[in-house]
Amino acid sequence: MKDIQTHDRHRLAEKIRFLERDVIEVITTTFLQQHPETKELGEVAKNHCITDARYHLTFLRTAIEFGNKDTFRQYLRWTTKVLQTRNIPQHVLQRFLEHISHALEPHLTEPEKTVVRSHLLETPESEPPEPQTSARSTTPLALHQEVFLQALLAGDRHAARTIALEAFSNTRSLSDVYVELFQESLYKIGSLWEANHISVAQEHVATAITQYVMANLYTCVTPAQPSQGKGIVTGVEGELHQIGPHMVADMLEMQGWDIRFLGVNVPHQSILQLIKDFRPTLVGISATMVLKVPTVRDLIKDIRNHFPPAATPRILVGGSAFRALPDVYRNIGADAFAYDLRSLTALLP
Repeated sequence: MKDIQTHDRHRLAEKIRFLERDVIEVITTTFLQQHPETKELGEVAKNHCITDARYHLTFLRTAIEFGNKDTFRQYLRWTTKVLQTRNIPQHVLQRFLEHISHALEPHLTEPEKTVVRSHLLETPESEPPEPQTSARSTTPLALHQEVFLQALLAGDRHAARTIALEAFSNTRSLSDVYVELFQESLYKIGSLWEANHISVAQEHVATAITQYVMANLYTCVTPAQPSQGKGIVTGVEGELHQIGPHMVADMLEMQGWDIRFLGVNVPHQSILQLIKDFRPTLVGISATMVLKVPTVRDLIKDIRNHFPPAATPRILVGGSAFRALPDVYRNIGADAFAYDLRSLTALLP
């Protein structure tokens, strides 16, 4: 975005955030007055307007802050598809965006108005088709994933929840949502943090939001009856990243495993005691940092030393530490390495 400098983008994003409440009130009043057919819906129509306005402003603000107009265009494409499934014509969205522009402009400088108009007043249809550069970009939830990522960067857990529920309603597959929305978005969040494009606080917010959305989505499905065996999923002592093994535990439950998820930073003796009491056939161990690989090795050694071969569960490892060292699992005594959630499924009977 060449028409406004970085510090000015941040200032404009903060201005939109500060104005949000007043702008939403103006937009809602104007829109409802110009659409008298919504009057019979009463508070329902008003609440929908408020929610939509907040989402539009959130994604607008985030696109401006990060200097990437394409992210807002992706959001508009996703919104257009959602509206089409509800038989709401495209021009309704366009009018709503015009109302947002008109409500913001009295508070903006001329350069700021140019930026806002360039986002709000270009329809998704005016954009050329996006190139399909990888197999990942052609997946059914690719657009949902891009918009979900923007919700994470915006710190908007309600928008993230709405997007995830919409994705689930399209696929009815918890596995697809976990892999294509959550896993892929968090990989990108990690890359942004590593490149110093976002702060560690933003990375933590993204993780917390994803956990919140996972909890909400999990209530929408009924786990399969346990038929595959028993399993334990855990992180080792000193491991602090829980969301990866949490997703693994949920996925295994959906596939018919009786799972005990211990969380992370669990003492080895506690893990050994649970193996003794629960008698699992599978143990999954997660590590995100390479420096924790020796700790995983020690846990695997303890498991094999404490139980005879016939009573030793199959041991799988995963997490970013092992993605960085994909062959090391053999040297530390694990039976297999799951690169991601998809490959985990392929490793199981």
